[in-house]
Amino acid sequence: MTEIEDRLHLPPEAASAGVARRFVAASLHGCNVDLTLVSLLVSELVSNAVLHARTPLEVVVQSRGDYVRITVSDESPALPAMKAYAPDAVTGRGLTMVDTAAARWGVDELSSGKAVWFELPLAQAVSHR
Repeated sequence: MTEIEDRLHLPPEAASAGVARRFVAASLHGCNVDLTLVSLLVSELVSNAVLHARTPLEVVVQSRGDYVRITVSDESPALPAMKAYAPDAVTGRGLTMVDTAAARWGVDELSSGKAVWFELPLAQAVSHR
């Protein structure tokens, strides 16, 4: 697989999640990855940044041989935390979904805020169509 590193800056608006999904899909076009899963997870991270950070954000798509890594950075120093929600809650499951579906994920504290990222190894990310 060819190495990829694409970046997109977005405003803190609800529409940014859809823009991020399309950007990630275009960045990974031609890569045999499960774009449905990647799109779902990037939507969760961007939606969290829009809802909680309310600052401009950046989406970075990286492919390095055997994995795909998506990073969403914002300017808020507040770190995300997984919380327990009622089974019928309509919000609050984003990080749990990332934790369950991604091979690895984490949060990096930055001098200008934070970066939340996830990785999918290509062995798991390959589409089974």
